[in-house]
Parts: sequence; C-alpha cells; structure tokens
Amino acid sequence: MTIRLNTTLCCFYTLLLAACGAGNKVHVEAQIIDCAPIALKVEVKALEKQTACGEMDSNGLIHINADTMKLIDFVFKEQDYRLYPNVEFDWHPEHLRCLPLYVSGEETSTKYIYSGSAYINRQGLGRFSNAPKSYGCNMFNQQSGLAQTYINNKAAFFDKDLKVVIRTDYPFLYGDIVCSELPQREDIDHWEWFGGQCGRIDSDYNIVVPMKYPFEKVPKR
Repeated sequence: MTIRLNTTLCCFYTLLLAACGAGNKVHVEAQIIDCAPIALKVEVKALEKQTACGEMDSNGLIHINADTMKLIDFVFKEQDYRLYPNVEFDWHPEHLRCLPLYVSGEETSTKYIYSGSAYINRQGLGRFSNAPKSYGCNMFNQQSGLAQTYINNKAAFFDKDLKVVIRTDYPFLYGDIVCSELPQREDIDHWEWFGGQCGRIDSDYNIVVPMKYPFEKVPKR
C-alpha cells in the first residue's frame, strides 16, 4: 500500500489539527543522531570527534546541530568524483551532502536499514537514505526525482527538497522486493541480504508476489 501526499491538503490538516489541539499537545521525544566514524569524506575525520550530531523528529526529518554543521563542506572536491567515478552527479544535488549518521542506540538488526547514511542540506536538515548494498546514500531516481528513506520504520520517498512524497506500509523495500519480516545483512565486499518474509510489488507498490519467501528466494514475477 502506498500513499502519495498532497502538499496543500497536508498543510490544511496540519493547521486544523494544530488549532483543535492547542492546549492539549502531545510531546513526541526526538531521537538522538550520532556521527558515524566512517571516513568516506575528508570532513568525516573531524566528525568522528563528535558524538551527538543532532536529532530526528517523528516525521523522519533530521536536525543537525550547529557545531556539526561547521564541519560539513558543501563544495564538491576531486575526491568526491574519485569515490563515484562512473556516476553522473545530477542525482546528487549540490545543496545536499551524504554523510554517515546513525540513530543513537539503534539495534544491530535494523541499524543498516533505518539509518547509516543521510542527505543533509545547508540549513542543517536531512533524511536517512541508505544505499542498499554499500555505504553511502541512495541515488535520486532520474525519472521520479525521489530517493528512498524510512519514516517510523516504514519505507517512504522524498524529493531533493527533503519533502516526503510517497509513504508505504512496508518495513523493508529494496527495488521491487518488500518484506514484512526484516531480512539480515551479510558483510562481504558488497552487502547481501538473506532471510525475512519477502515478496514483490508492482510500480504502484501493490503486492504481486506474496511476502512469504526469504529475500534470496523471492520468485520473479
């Protein structure tokens, strides 16, 4: 199941709920975001000395603190292109940087699914978007202009302005494979996934192969 969000309606209902709920606010505790000691970029060596780099709110939006933002360089350098020699950089907008970050205290079983790499903009806002088989961020799809993330442990998609465009009910999504029970990650040169309860979806995010197979044995459509 997928939900494509209408920005106007979202704003209307947000204002309506705020008006109705004034004086009866529910506090949702933000999750702490840690810097990860992975030297993919030059400035990450400085980030290793940081511990808490910011917070993530209930909508999956990361808020990086001011001290950490001082260490992030948004100007692409030669080493960035050496890291991605065969990739066109239009998928990696100049106003976003991909940095290794984690949700503090994340369990090992979900650490590399729901956190690990995040796009951060110049205003210190960001979203997790993990490449499924290696360190780094997911590419923005050239057709849809969207990248994948997880919000409250459900797959979603956002645009280059970090606005959530599509939400799904799937706790794991990789290409057209979805899982109701999370697969495990095997550490080799590039990560491989195995196990879980998985199936396939079509381009409208509807189930076409039921979620009853381990990841590595999901049949073709």
